[in-house]
Amino acid sequence: SEDAEGSKHRECKRPGCGEKQTASIPKTDHHHNYVKVDAKAPTCTENGNIEHWECKTDETHTGCGRLFLMKDGEYVETLLRDVTLYSRGHIYINPEYEWADDHSSVTATIACQNDPNHKITETHTTTETVDEGQYKIKVSSIGKTCTTSGRTIYIATFKDPHFTTQTSFVVTDAPTGHKWGELVVDTAPTCSTVGKGHQNCENDNSHVKDNIEIPTTGHDWYVDDQDPDSYVWATDLSNVTATAKCHNCDQTLTEIKDTTATVIKPATDTETGILEYRATFDNLIFADQTKTVTIPKKLAVTFMVNGSVYTKTLVDNGQTVEKPNDPVKLCYDFSGWYATDASEAFDFTTPITSNLTLNARFTPKVYTITYDLAGGSLPEGTENPGTYTIESPDITLVNPTKDHSNFLGWTGTDLPLETENVVIPTGSFGNRVYYAVYKVDSKEVKVNLDPMKDGQLDETSVTKGGWLPYGDLPVPTVSQKDVFFDAWYTSPTFEESSRIDSSTVVSTETEHTIYARYKFAVYFKGSDTPIDPEYVYTDAVDRKVAEPEKQPEKSGYIYDYWAKADGSPFDFASEQASPGLTLMASYHRYASTINDNVWVLGDVGNLRFRFVRYKFMISESLDTVTDLKANFEENEKQIFVDDNLLAENQYVYDNGSLIVNLQGSYLNGLSLGTHSLRVEFTDGTVSTNFTVRERTKPVTPSHVYPKTGLE
Repeated sequence: SEDAEGSKHRECKRPGCGEKQTASIPKTDHHHNYVKVDAKAPTCTENGNIEHWECKTDETHTGCGRLFLMKDGEYVETLLRDVTLYSRGHIYINPEYEWADDHSSVTATIACQNDPNHKITETHTTTETVDEGQYKIKVSSIGKTCTTSGRTIYIATFKDPHFTTQTSFVVTDAPTGHKWGELVVDTAPTCSTVGKGHQNCENDNSHVKDNIEIPTTGHDWYVDDQDPDSYVWATDLSNVTATAKCHNCDQTLTEIKDTTATVIKPATDTETGILEYRATFDNLIFADQTKTVTIPKKLAVTFMVNGSVYTKTLVDNGQTVEKPNDPVKLCYDFSGWYATDASEAFDFTTPITSNLTLNARFTPKVYTITYDLAGGSLPEGTENPGTYTIESPDITLVNPTKDHSNFLGWTGTDLPLETENVVIPTGSFGNRVYYAVYKVDSKEVKVNLDPMKDGQLDETSVTKGGWLPYGDLPVPTVSQKDVFFDAWYTSPTFEESSRIDSSTVVSTETEHTIYARYKFAVYFKGSDTPIDPEYVYTDAVDRKVAEPEKQPEKSGYIYDYWAKADGSPFDFASEQASPGLTLMASYHRYASTINDNVWVLGDVGNLRFRFVRYKFMISESLDTVTDLKANFEENEKQIFVDDNLLAENQYVYDNGSLIVNLQGSYLNGLSLGTHSLRVEFTDGTVSTNFTVRERTKPVTPSHVYPKTGLE
């Protein structure tokens, strides 16, 4: 180079020597002219190169032709092979073949993968003539068969090794199809098994259709009427077995059918009957079979009542007879059925073995005789019977006696008037009741009125004379309203034992004072439901009145108590009633005066409700009681929203009658929609609704409540 000496060597090529000699090459006086050679990509046929510099000749320099690379800013000499990018050569793959529509020619084309512009094309025609062994299109034909079409075959071979032999078929004729000949039987069919056969194709005898099924011939059934085994009856005639034979084979067809029994002629106790058994088969090849048997005569069981036939039942020999309904005989009870001269009733579990007559037996009904002697008694050693029957002999009643009275006679069954001598004749029936009637001996009694009672007595009726039963005592007249006469008593303290009734007589051996007891009415006024009874009688002595058992009712109200005219409760335990006292039912109800309240989500403050208490007697009015707050507290502050008990930090309350304010912090946690509010007191409940909704437009967060009219 210009800057350094070079070197050279040589080597002996004589076999076995290999000696090398080296020599130096002096530095040159040449100055390189560096000319840049741009990079160029190789092609299929031409080399390329990388970027490098070459010393070239120009007007001022004589180039040496050496090559250089730029490394770290300096020219470094290199060799031609190190800057050369050698050609890649052709790479031919995936040839394509295109036949003419009439297959008169075929063209093969293949392109280089490295450069698609480099292509190889080779075309042949059917008219092309070349020497044997050269390349052309060979044409041949294949005729049609039963299953394949007729075709022309084109086989093209190519010179270029990139191409392979190509074969193309052109269909010229459709397949002829098979033409099967007659069926050849290989295995003959039977009644129950299929046969096998085959068919040959008339177009091509090598084509055979094998394993063709030949249907069974089927049985040819018949019934041999001369064979006793064709129809065989069971011993008890309950079924028939039918058998058929086949004309073509030795198989048989059997069907067993149950019989049905039909009475053709019923048996009686004088004639036998006829019973037919019949079998009807499902298979129509079999005929219906019938047999008839004789039904033995029946045995007659005759039931007699009072010498007449009640009913007659026919039964089979050895069977039992069903007991008929019991017969009825007026004034008698049925005792049972008896055989002639039998002492015991017939047992209906006994088998019947001969004709039989059973007679009904009866016993007379027993009737009662009841006596009301009205305080009298029968003479000692005598009595009247308490029972009798229709067969009893005539009965003559013994008459009673009674102190201070004369016996007038009997009244009662069959006796519209007092009858002293009563006879119950034989043949009578039914229960009987007799009442003794007396007349009191005539004496005098003095009757005094209790001067403490507001009653007046007609003086002319004081002494009627004789013994005075209750019905003969005078009844005092009462002028005071709502006061009524009750009864006479022999004691001023009115013990129940001293009450005079229809069976009491007052002795006149001493002078008596009898005392009139009075009662008066207390009225109860309800509302929707009338009180039953609407009034009660109260004893005028202690003047106590009992509270009605059933409470009154008024729709929408709760009953409180029975009130006096001033509205105060009447104390049934301690207060005395006065004549004509009217007690009115007092009711109450709770109400809400602010309904359908609305809360807007996000508001501050609270939602206000007011609850009041009404009461009702004659007319409805506001309750004057102002202690709803105390009532609410006494009931442990029961406030519910949607049936959920509220905590005390979720509301505040005050008087008037009861004001409840739901806190906004609680309301803002509720869901949108309608909610229920319920407050419970010790004696009732009040409910209302309110709505929680979204804000629809800006509002000032303050609440001005409408006037309720009750402020």
